[in-house]
Amino acid sequence: MSSRQRYFYFSEIDTETLVNNIIILDIDGTIVADGSDNVSSEVKTKLEKLVNTNSVFLLSNKKNHERNKKIADMVGAKYIETDIRKPSYKIIKLIENFNSQKVVVVGDKFLTDGLFSKNIKASFIKINHLTAPHESLFTRLSYWFDSLFFWIV
Repeated sequence: MSSRQRYFYFSEIDTETLVNNIIILDIDGTIVADGSDNVSSEVKTKLEKLVNTNSVFLLSNKKNHERNKKIADMVGAKYIETDIRKPSYKIIKLIENFNSQKVVVVGDKFLTDGLFSKNIKASFIKINHLTAPHESLFTRLSYWFDSLFFWIV
């Protein structure tokens, strides 16, 4: 079931094609800039549409659980609060009804989100990450390397 789709930004996802799925959605870089809690109106609208037709779970490797839960509550999604990091398959044990629906992982990094989707045999939608003005050169290079790796593999 491992298919790869790519969108320019999360706000451009076609919500009409994502119905009756379990959607595991990365937070940082995908729906907000890294470390931010500012969800744009375009992203919020897309998230609300997805929540109305899917079981949407937000997940982040950043352990600011208070912020992550605040973002999930803001858009009506569920938050997976765990110290287990992607790409570990152990995260699926925390998702109710995991085997009852098609699972789609949406994220900005192949090496975490994409490998996580492979580990749980889910579809993967890779989007470009939202940039933050404070991103270091190392962060920018890691995103470049990650995107390159995605297209090579």
